[in-house]
Amino acid sequence: MFDLISGHFAAATILISFGCLIGKISPVQMCLLGLLELLFYTFNFGITLKWLGVVDIGGSIAVHMFGAFFGLAAALVWGHTPTKEEESDESSTATSDTFSLIGTVFLWIFWPSFNGAPAAHGTAQQMRVTINTVLSLAACCTATFFSSRFLSKSHKFGPPDIQNATLAGGVAVGAAANMIIKPWGALAIGALGGILSTWGFRVAQPFLQNKIGLHDTCGVQNLHGWPSILGAIVSAVVAGFAKESDGYKDFDSVFPEGNRQAGHQMAGMVLTLLTALASGALCAFIVKMIMPKEIGGGFRDVKYWEVADKVV
Repeated sequence: MFDLISGHFAAATILISFGCLIGKISPVQMCLLGLLELLFYTFNFGITLKWLGVVDIGGSIAVHMFGAFFGLAAALVWGHTPTKEEESDESSTATSDTFSLIGTVFLWIFWPSFNGAPAAHGTAQQMRVTINTVLSLAACCTATFFSSRFLSKSHKFGPPDIQNATLAGGVAVGAAANMIIKPWGALAIGALGGILSTWGFRVAQPFLQNKIGLHDTCGVQNLHGWPSILGAIVSAVVAGFAKESDGYKDFDSVFPEGNRQAGHQMAGMVLTLLTALASGALCAFIVKMIMPKEIGGGFRDVKYWEVADKVV
């Protein structure tokens, strides 16, 4: 069962990376890039979780952080920024926004299952993961609506914020979800995750695109990138202050490295960031050399799909 769950986590990592490149890369190119990414994902997973003993039950570090920064590095090397003609194809429509919001609801509902999947059935860890994730998501959702309107020049809610940042609490709490962080801690982590993700959409993403040409199609850095860094830091802080007297009956299984766990959490974060950035850039370069990127037709389904005449 654990191997099956690990396979799903690996697939999710590639899906996250794909969000940085969608509309700019062909299906065949993405297949090759995904296969290459799997090699480095497996390497990083083995080093961080098995050798370093990093605690990451919800995949904040191994899945979200690796997938996001691999994709961002690949997107930077890929180097395709939408032309004036392509900008209208890249932008959303009322229909796509509505369907995306439906998808957000499903993700919001099932995120506790994602974070808690590796926990043994019926254990205290499984209960903690579920409660912490639900509380974090609830606080994140509330904070996102407030920050979306506050950071908007028109003081209105932004669909990308609501579609994505409302889920950032699930990412941010993932690495510490099986730890005793108290209800207020889970709420605080979720609220910070929502605010950080919304800030990413409103401020960081436009800044990086204008300054270094980093085009992130789906805003992966905002839902998976920045919240995963927050989650890794939170897990290190919680691990640093954790004591068996806090109420842990499973202290050794939650913190396999004991009083050194905080250092291992930070080391895992740094190693994952470096591995993801380096391998993302390398793999994108290899794919570009083997399959030179195609010109034109970006952000249009008609290039690879049979579509209705009025929907291209």
